[in-house]
Amino acid sequence: MLGGECDEINDINPLLVDWKIPLNNHNFVFSGQGNVGTNNVGIGINDCTPLAKLDVLINSGVYVSAAVRGMSVGAIGTGFSYGVYGESCNAHISVGVEGRALSPTAFKNNGGRFFADSAAINYAGYFEALSSNPNSINNYGVYAVCPPIVTGASGNWAGYFNGHVHVVGNITYTGGLNYVSDQQFKQNINNYTGAIEIIRELRPVTFLYDTVNYDLNFPAEIQYGLIAQEVEPFLPELVSDQIIPAKFDTAGNIVSESIPYKGLNYQQLIPIILKAIKELDETIGLMQTTEEPILKGSAADLKYINDSLIGRLIFLENRLNNLEEFVFNNLGENQTKNMNDPAFQQEVTLENTKAIVLNQNHPNPFKEQTTISFLIPDNIASAKIIFIDNLGNVLKQVEINDRGFGELIVYAHDLSAGHYTYYLIADGKTIESKKMVLTK
Repeated sequence: MLGGECDEINDINPLLVDWKIPLNNHNFVFSGQGNVGTNNVGIGINDCTPLAKLDVLINSGVYVSAAVRGMSVGAIGTGFSYGVYGESCNAHISVGVEGRALSPTAFKNNGGRFFADSAAINYAGYFEALSSNPNSINNYGVYAVCPPIVTGASGNWAGYFNGHVHVVGNITYTGGLNYVSDQQFKQNINNYTGAIEIIRELRPVTFLYDTVNYDLNFPAEIQYGLIAQEVEPFLPELVSDQIIPAKFDTAGNIVSESIPYKGLNYQQLIPIILKAIKELDETIGLMQTTEEPILKGSAADLKYINDSLIGRLIFLENRLNNLEEFVFNNLGENQTKNMNDPAFQQEVTLENTKAIVLNQNHPNPFKEQTTISFLIPDNIASAKIIFIDNLGNVLKQVEINDRGFGELIVYAHDLSAGHYTYYLIADGKTIESKKMVLTK
């Protein structure tokens, strides 16, 4: 007989040697189910009231101690190996496995420590909340709690992952999301330019995720974003090749194959967008340095010219109608037949010595060189020609110091093909603008 009843004062019938039980292809079972606090087994505890089906306590005082160690090796084929498997059912609070490590003098306490190795797929910890109860309120595959930082602690984390993290589903958080951006971790820091050209190439879209062909917990609502394949030619560093792992059932059969896909780092777009905004702001500021903004002056001048032409057209139509009526009323039908034969001719030359003229560049389109002619009267105090690209960027401002008829030879060796606009500014006012086309 080994041991004795729990109410014995002294331990009786102790083991005198190490003891083992050869199972010989049979099982050794502690059977029994009952009320809370009964039908439990305790190992190393200080009394006869184990608090779990298997309650283990180790207090050895050695460098490394483990209360429970589970190891499963040698599974073959598509089989599974479980180092520790715990299941608890039908209680108000059910705990399949609970581990505690409490030592104020230890360097590290591990309430649970799990290893997995040597299989095709290894899960150091596999947690699943099936939600099979329709009355369930919250189900957590993993629920981690870390109390507030105490004095002397350098940092507390409810979860710490040393490696990549893959999430199939949404991520929500109530605190802040901080990225490592300290200068001490960075090298080869350079200013970034050309952001507005990059942003111009991107195509924002709306879309819906394919929730029919892919079981990936995609949201059903309309989404806003970019297409990774369209971003990759312009920002290849922001696009990466990723893979969604295959899924297996409990028998090891593949439920869904692995899925390769392209990921896009949206967070890296933020500084590019900021730079594009700054470039636009610089362009607007440069355009506002003139006494009258180019675009504003050009629009006002075009409206004035348009209104003037409409008025002149109406005036000419009225004069023509009056002339026809006069001819038919006073000369008669026969005399009008020879009205087109002039009795004499006289020439007159009209000119305006104060007119400001900006001619179309020639040739247009052009490849490398073109010529712009213009006329600046003597009464103009200041004059200049401004060149801008199709994004509104000012490329060049040329002061015209001489008066009279002149020409400006334009070289465009370093410009890309496209449409460009040049403006003639006289005494702070936009006089006229022309389009020129550069081909390669």
